Amino acid sequence: VLANLQDSTGALAMAAKQHKILMELKREQAEIQHLQNIHRAAHQERKLLLQQQREVLMMQHSTALLQETLHTLAG
Repeated sequence: VLANLQDSTGALAMAAKQHKILMELKREQAEIQHLQNIHRAAHQERKLLLQQQREVLMMQHSTALLQETLHTLAG
């Protein structure tokens, strides 16, 4: 009877330990998912900023060409 009680106590302790480890794993997985989402959002934001920067540079270039053309025509 004592051996069965010790086995039950050991099994309960093991189950509690496994549960604790599983909860920690789930928490860490949620944190990883959150960090991955932040990383993806930051990547998209950088991509958008680079695209906007390219568009601004193209507009500056077009404006410079137009000014040059106007100066040539005004000559």
